[in-house]
Amino acid sequence: MSKFFGPAIGIGLGVFIIIFKNNLSTFIERFYNKLPKYEDGVKTFNVKFSIRPFFLEALGLVIIVFSIAGFIINLG
Repeated sequence: MSKFFGPAIGIGLGVFIIIFKNNLSTFIERFYNKLPKYEDGVKTFNVKFSIRPFFLEALGLVIIVFSIAGFIINLG
């Protein structure tokens, strides 16, 4: 029974990330903007501290795939 909880938590996390991808990307972007930065490097290399929701959705899908793979491995 306990070997099913790990993959279930991973699948739940992946679904959570996919559902709240816009809110998470806004939160991460605001969090990065509040951190102290090396201002000369940011200006020189024109660094942007934005995370697109598509990348968070891809991360959620990867987490779900690995969780399902772990679930299948645990069955064997």
